[in-house]
Amino acid sequence: MFTFMSARPQRTIAAPARLEGVGVHSGLRATIVFRPAAEGTGVRFVRADRRHAPGPIPARVEAVADARLGTTLRSPDGAEAATVEHVLAAVFGLGIDNLEIVLEGPEAPIMDGSARPYAEALLASGLHDQAVPAEAIEIVQPVFLEQADRRAALLPGAQSEALELSVGIVFDDPAIGTQSLELLLTPEVFLTEIAPARTFGYLRDWAPMQRQGRGLGSSLENSIVIDAGRVLNQEGLRFPDEFVRHKALDLIGDLALLGAPIIGRCEAQRPGHALTTALMQAMLAQPHCWRRRPL
Repeated sequence: MFTFMSARPQRTIAAPARLEGVGVHSGLRATIVFRPAAEGTGVRFVRADRRHAPGPIPARVEAVADARLGTTLRSPDGAEAATVEHVLAAVFGLGIDNLEIVLEGPEAPIMDGSARPYAEALLASGLHDQAVPAEAIEIVQPVFLEQADRRAALLPGAQSEALELSVGIVFDDPAIGTQSLELLLTPEVFLTEIAPARTFGYLRDWAPMQRQGRGLGSSLENSIVIDAGRVLNQEGLRFPDEFVRHKALDLIGDLALLGAPIIGRCEAQRPGHALTTALMQAMLAQPHCWRRRPL
């Protein structure tokens, strides 16, 4: 239904869409409104609750202010949009190029801990093709990055018009263990295989996080909770390998900060927001490794 095609037009949404929930870290009520944006706008956030300094906050890697336990963006006027990776995964996964995202509050609502509510809201609003052709970033030379036992790379891909992903994770807890995932990212694959995967964490980390002012809105309704080899959520997992699928979701959301669809291959072992941010920064610092071209 939705495919990346040669010389496809830029895309926005046909009508606004609104969602409400709670911020997973702040614990505060949060509202998000998606609005259509003109050709060439890109994706940007606006803080409607900040009268004098609302942004806009560009969804670009240059705006990353914090990559601990989520991605936080900051505008030159000091406005911040926190925990944006699931939102951006939905936008990127559906191939939306231009969008204004209005937040009431410091972070995006966590919803059910996945990107599915965002993707469903965007689809329900209708996708609208625009008059200007879309451009992609094509990886033409490898970019490698290692941080201790984590590594990531952006490579030329075998597929001509899509992003290939290879993601691997290793956790000591037997509820997760070692998992890997290979996929070719299309909107259909994103919607069915990635978007429903929820964020996860350990029960033992919950109280220390809250003492640090983090995870104040976390619950079994929006996170998979693991304790000594057991998944505590009554409904269980949505996929046997939901954990690596969610890591792929986070990776997609962070790669969206390059500001364009990616033609190439991304490989990541034990990925995290800081690793992906550093990989994108390394790519941008090596302009011979990539080029812009029509999608």
